[in-house]
Amino acid sequence: PLGGAVPVNFVDTEFDHPGPKPAFGVAGYTTDRKSVIVQHRYDLWQMPLDGSAARNLTNGAGSTGEVRFRYVRTEPLEPNLGSLAAAGAGQGGPGGGGFAGGGRGGGNASRATIDLSRPITLSAYGEYTKKAGFYELANAQLKELVYEEAAFSNPVKAAKADKYLFTRQTFIEFPDLRVAGPGFIGATRISDANPQQKDYTWGRRVLFDYKNKDGVRLQGILALPDDYKAGEKRPMLVTFYEKNSQNMHRYNSPSYLTGMGSSPMEAVSRGYIAMLPDVYFRTGASHSDMLECVEAATRKVIEMGYADPKRIGINGHSYGGEGAAFIGTRSRLFAAVAMGAGVTDLTFDFNQNWGWSYSVTGGSGANAFDYYLYSQGREGASPWDKPEMYRFESALTHVPLVTAPFLIMHGAADPTVPFTNGLAMYNALRYNNKKAVLLAYPGEGHGLRGVANRKDLTIRFFEFFDHYLKDAPAPKWLTDGIAYLDKDVKK
Repeated sequence: PLGGAVPVNFVDTEFDHPGPKPAFGVAGYTTDRKSVIVQHRYDLWQMPLDGSAARNLTNGAGSTGEVRFRYVRTEPLEPNLGSLAAAGAGQGGPGGGGFAGGGRGGGNASRATIDLSRPITLSAYGEYTKKAGFYELANAQLKELVYEEAAFSNPVKAAKADKYLFTRQTFIEFPDLRVAGPGFIGATRISDANPQQKDYTWGRRVLFDYKNKDGVRLQGILALPDDYKAGEKRPMLVTFYEKNSQNMHRYNSPSYLTGMGSSPMEAVSRGYIAMLPDVYFRTGASHSDMLECVEAATRKVIEMGYADPKRIGINGHSYGGEGAAFIGTRSRLFAAVAMGAGVTDLTFDFNQNWGWSYSVTGGSGANAFDYYLYSQGREGASPWDKPEMYRFESALTHVPLVTAPFLIMHGAADPTVPFTNGLAMYNALRYNNKKAVLLAYPGEGHGLRGVANRKDLTIRFFEFFDHYLKDAPAPKWLTDGIAYLDKDVKK
């Protein structure tokens, strides 16, 4: 076996889906073709192909400091800026593969040839500090180049100069282009793509720790408005989608909503504090895991003194939308609930084909079996294997227990989560004499694309929460609804 007798685990033990756990992967091969560079959770290891002893290239510094080191190819594959664009492509998701400061990926080194006889650049990401930057590995020694409370794109070296092009961003700093020399010394910003920001109040973020019932360490992000004063207890909006804390230093610009997963900037610009918690998933009962972790994070923020415990709302879209629906039926911490494009009956959804019907097109046509058994659904069993789990994890089951008002939105042409889910939740809530409003958008899919519809949703979203969390007067559409024949009438 490679590595000799080295007792190192290269398996991603935190992988939270049913089935075999994957390895962290291979960074590349050495230029002499005698070794492979393998990724550990934090460190990089050199594994000789002749089976001799492995070597920890990063000297255990990653494991000691809980810093994830990954190889970064700074030389572009082609003499253009394409690789910078590719580096930025991973910004949004939990993997963050294109950024120093993302999740499990970090680096664009896929199957690279690595010359260990020369200094190489490594990205660095603090698992729990969220700091990020770059180190140099030379002569078996690590040297910090830049390591800050920020997120960086992968640097791209100029073809004919010892200069590097990259972006740096924070919650308040737009990811403008920067140029630096060797060692990232003297970085200079060369673009100013967002000058209008100076005309607006912004905000800041706070990173906090909390634990689930098993004592697993989790983290959340709290976004505070610029005018927040210490000791204030403000209305709070909670939004979530799996893990978010890795995005601590990602820039968010205000924009019209595309769904019920509200932008933190939209919330803080309207005086709310916004919280994004991480969720720890076990196999099966994923909605109960959401409830457990979201409640734990919410209680932690209340304990920290930021949130008014009587004025907290929860919202989510898609996977977060079905979680928000379930939490809204089970929890008593939230005064108002907004859910978008979320599954409300897991047994029914298990047997659906995505976007394959007489009325909806645009989906893959695949059924949901893999999704629930092995993928994001995380149930690891079918409805016939565990019928009670599927029943319990469905929001529709618990509608009679609801105490908070619901705002539901759904695209009528959604190819991923059928519109009947949102409609069924609305009908069930009304049948049980609960407060509920359904916003149906004809022709729209899993997320809103039309600007007019996005503007409409943004207005109604905040009018809903302003009424229930800030005591603002209720708009007429919220109390009286809008007749179908009057939908397109301009007022």
